[in-house]
Amino acid sequence: MKLRKITALALLLIPALAWPLKGQAAECTGQTNRVKALSLPGTHYIGAQFDEPSILDFEPLMSTTVKVNGEKTCLVAHFSTQARVTDNYIVFQVLVDGIPMEGHWSSSSTNIPVVTSNIEDYEETLTDFPRIFAHNFFLEVGHGEHTVEVPVAAGSAIDSTNPPSVSSPVLTLEY
Repeated sequence: MKLRKITALALLLIPALAWPLKGQAAECTGQTNRVKALSLPGTHYIGAQFDEPSILDFEPLMSTTVKVNGEKTCLVAHFSTQARVTDNYIVFQVLVDGIPMEGHWSSSSTNIPVVTSNIEDYEETLTDFPRIFAHNFFLEVGHGEHTVEVPVAAGSAIDSTNPPSVSSPVLTLEY
């Protein structure tokens, strides 16, 4: 079982390591001198369903604003939470003024940018066990105030008696 997981991980990493060589990498540059962090204590249950291709719903999880003074800069977002996946997956987005930041992947049939915590990534016997989920994002932003939002949704069959949840999500912004 371990060898199969290592082989699968290697097959995922090889294309990722070659990605910048293809000229497809996105990048931005800036001098970060400001940091803003926010957290939501406690557990937040997810009721919005993201079930491709018919139901593509999100609900707001966290939101804040940042004010950029001067010229364009690189806004970097670090998002982490404890995700409790009770069905197939939980999807997240990190948006700046409604635009997905770099770091998402496009979902299979709808091309909606998301990042996901999948149940397939873990042993089936631990389906209700909270798992650390963390991801980094960035986007070039200009002068002015910008709204940063983190919407969330869950997999195809939300059980109202055992809904998926996230606990103590943290969003840290550098700009």
